[in-house]
Amino acid sequence: MDSDNKTSRRSFLTGSAAGVCAFDIIPGSVFAQPAPSDRINFGHIGIGGRGSGFLRAESGGPTKPGANLGGTGDRTLRPARSVALCDVDTARLDKAATRVGGHPKLYKDFRRLLDDKDVDAVFIATPDHWHALMAIMACEAGKDVYVEKPACLTIEEGRAMVQAAER
Repeated sequence: MDSDNKTSRRSFLTGSAAGVCAFDIIPGSVFAQPAPSDRINFGHIGIGGRGSGFLRAESGGPTKPGANLGGTGDRTLRPARSVALCDVDTARLDKAATRVGGHPKLYKDFRRLLDDKDVDAVFIATPDHWHALMAIMACEAGKDVYVEKPACLTIEEGRAMVQAAER
């Protein structure tokens, strides 16, 4: 064999180490994995009726637990996942957690969900009289908000919601 074609042990180990380290340096997005900062973490307040429809839309149904699909109106832009669920009905909460998959945090008090720093945005699908209060509190907690209609019941509530969103 020609001596020019031989690879020394040192050059082989150096090249191998560089190749392995490259995977730590290259961002995950190159390998089609979204960076954690590019993922929207949703919290759901109210998961019966309309609220359960949002869970289904995000998780892809029971056959795809924890699927990373975009949220309502954002299916192709950013990956999303349900990380927190809130409902006063424990049985409904447990059923929704199973359907979403993964290990979402479960809350009975929406204020604890709003305190969760892992939640970026919230879906509010509760009885109508709670919509404005929850939306205002979510804005004050720095969350993006999707609220089911009617968003509010009075003009004053609507104005308060707009002011909270503008802050």
